[in-house]
Amino acid sequence: MKLDQLAGGRREGPGDGCQPAEDLAALAAGLTDASRSEQLLAHAAQCDACGAILSALAADFSDPPGEAEAKSLMEFKSATPEWPRETARKMAQAAGRGRVIPLFSRTWLTRAAAVMVAAGAGWMAWVHWGMTDAAPLIAEAYAEQNERDYAALRAAAASNRLPQLS
Repeated sequence: MKLDQLAGGRREGPGDGCQPAEDLAALAAGLTDASRSEQLLAHAAQCDACGAILSALAADFSDPPGEAEAKSLMEFKSATPEWPRETARKMAQAAGRGRVIPLFSRTWLTRAAAVMVAAGAGWMAWVHWGMTDAAPLIAEAYAEQNERDYAALRAAAASNRLPQLS
């Protein structure tokens, strides 16, 4: 019966078409690309040996680390807070960027952006509420000028220097 064979029984070892265990470990860790993952999964679904290896590897990666394992992980140099910073600095230097600019020295950029935003908002407010159409201002100035001219003409006519205007 087929169910009895699946439940336990003896499995054959890896065959000629089987993938290396390292590839299956990379699959279990999520380090393979999509097409390679599909190939490995399709093979592991058909092959008892590779399916068993992949199942064991997936279980290894899914279990949380024990106390002893966590302690040993904390002993690694990469567990220190300084290590990521140093590694990033080394990578930047290797990439030819020269030096890494710390974040606090970029505050001038933030301040400059804030000044630009404030200036833009001020200009837009002045345009919207402060600046008026020039036509009414010109008409008012013209009317005042005409009133002064008429007043001067009336005063001159009153003193009989000019003929009377109607």
